[in-house]
Amino acid sequence: MTPLTSSAAKVPRSALVVVLLTLIVLVTAALTWEAVASARRARAIAEGVLRDYAMVTAVQFARESEARIDVKLVTALDGTRHALQGHDSGTRLAPHDDCKCPAPPSSLLFRITRAGVTATGGTVPDALVADLRADLDDPGSPPHTRPRLRVHPGFGLVASQVDSRPGDRVVIGFLAPEGFLTDTFASVLTDASLLPGTLAGVESNRSIGIRVAAVGGRTWFTAGPPTSPFTGSASLTPRHAGLRVDAAIPADLAPALVIGGLPASRWPFAAGLLLLSIGLVTAAALQLRREIRFTRARADFVSSVSHELRTPLAQIRLFGETLVLGRVRSREEEQRAAAVIVQEARRLSQMVDNILLFSRAGRESLPIRRVAVDADALATEVIEVFRPQAVSKQMSVELTVDRPVPSLTIDPDAARQVLLNLLDNAVKYGPRGQTIRVGVAARDGSLAMSVEDEGPGIAPADRAHIWEPFWRASGSAEGGSGLGLAIVRELVTRHGGQASVEPGAGAGAKFTVLLDATA
Repeated sequence: MTPLTSSAAKVPRSALVVVLLTLIVLVTAALTWEAVASARRARAIAEGVLRDYAMVTAVQFARESEARIDVKLVTALDGTRHALQGHDSGTRLAPHDDCKCPAPPSSLLFRITRAGVTATGGTVPDALVADLRADLDDPGSPPHTRPRLRVHPGFGLVASQVDSRPGDRVVIGFLAPEGFLTDTFASVLTDASLLPGTLAGVESNRSIGIRVAAVGGRTWFTAGPPTSPFTGSASLTPRHAGLRVDAAIPADLAPALVIGGLPASRWPFAAGLLLLSIGLVTAAALQLRREIRFTRARADFVSSVSHELRTPLAQIRLFGETLVLGRVRSREEEQRAAAVIVQEARRLSQMVDNILLFSRAGRESLPIRRVAVDADALATEVIEVFRPQAVSKQMSVELTVDRPVPSLTIDPDAARQVLLNLLDNAVKYGPRGQTIRVGVAARDGSLAMSVEDEGPGIAPADRAHIWEPFWRASGSAEGGSGLGLAIVRELVTRHGGQASVEPGAGAGAKFTVLLDATA
């Protein structure tokens, strides 16, 4: 009863192990999710920092561009003012004036007053004149308005400034070439520090994407990569044409701006770790299940072997005591008691041999010792030894030999054990009064032995399992250790042969083994 109790006690412990393994999977999944979420949050923060840097870049580019445009406007408007006053470039205005006249910025220069328009190098469109005169009429304009740059539809880039005159105000300006802006933007990108110098420096400007465009209009300047997920925007003031600056920070610049760069996605690693843990836990669960099955099979095996051993031991003890106490009444009864003792002793010996063979097969290779064997004589010997066991259950054994059977090089002990186990299986599962048919033949350099019974046969679904240790068909009430056919397969396999089962001529089963005799 101890093995059964131990097996029963194993179930709650196994359930506890399964619960712990499940908890391990759940904890691993939770930690994996937390690691992925943490990496995602860290990446979101890093991406936010890069977008902030893109915004800083756009603002810095816009402010630097405004400052440089102002400088260029002041110089260009000064040259325009002198040119409209009739001064040549490089000459003095008066003996007391040491100002050198700067060169005019373009060929189209203009002066607009309330009274009229003065222009050189072309004609100023009426729509533009109306816009510029609106500057004169603006009561909020200071006496000396700061220079202004605007983009006029159909006319281009226009620079202007309101000057004060005694009793009047005047607008002077010029038509600026495109290079007036593009050269400025290029110079900003070349030598201005758009990002913190301690992090990236001017050299990083070559990696930054810059696009300057009018709102809803044309693009005036582009440089660097055209797209990036990390962008920021800023606008120049209306006095500087109100252009929009879009800055893009490429991902490969992240290590210089964010410590550690952009955190990589943890999904592949986390998913691999989770799958690995699930695989290990599944393997552990399967191994545990296998251990439980093995424990139960071992308990059943011990119980079955104990029962199987008890029967022949009881017989030996009963007839032994009968002989010792002199209770036999005739010579025939004495011989019958001795025969039963010998028969049951042989049965015990066969069971012990099976157990020892199975134990050795699990630890080491079963040796095969080949010698020349007369297969006919070997089968006859085994049948004669086994016949009393068959007769005790009112069964008969018939031997059929395909003659001539030559002498074959096989292991006689293995062949005897195989045939004995097949005969024992036939007796165990066959009905009383059946005839067990044994066949021996030489086939293609192998010894073929077959044992056919008249039992219920073996279902097709069970034919692959009958060779497994401790296996029994469902609903089987027969005893035994469950090792006989497992040992048959082990011995036949180590002998370089094969074992099979098929339906018999009647309702029973026919087992056939081939032992290689060519080695």
